[in-house]
Amino acid sequence: MRYAEQGKVELVRGNAHDEELLRRNLEWADLVIIATNDQSINEKVRKLAKDMRKFFNDATNAEETEVVVPFESEINGIRVAVTTEGLSGIVARRTLEKIMNTLREDEELMNMARVWYAVKSKLKEVVSDVRTRLDLYMELDNDEKFNELAKKGFIDEALKYVMNKISSHN
Repeated sequence: MRYAEQGKVELVRGNAHDEELLRRNLEWADLVIIATNDQSINEKVRKLAKDMRKFFNDATNAEETEVVVPFESEINGIRVAVTTEGLSGIVARRTLEKIMNTLREDEELMNMARVWYAVKSKLKEVVSDVRTRLDLYMELDNDEKFNELAKKGFIDEALKYVMNKISSHN
């Protein structure tokens, strides 16, 4: 109810067996979430959504769903999403927790994420051509000196190294 009070969600009251009410409420939707404990209503909503060419997630039936909503999390710009395709939300959540704990414990990777973010941001400022930037990213990915700086989290040194590399290319 809190989201409804904030105007973020509209609570619609009515009989879910009323096909005209369902149709009116699906017309404006981009994504339909089906989550009732009445399988006949779920089936009716699924059919209407399909007929109206609406994306839908059936939270009660993974085999019938079109849009999977994974468990997701983010750390240092690394976004991870996990789904078990209906096997078990609990298993998906625990899997995500293990992945996130592994990432948190990987200091080198977290350092690299911070360095790469700084380097990419700087390169977007100074190198306008996308293809040239992508070539630089690939070159840096294979550059031992850059990777050593990145793994240690030396942002300023990595930026200076990259800027010198760009200067020597010109």
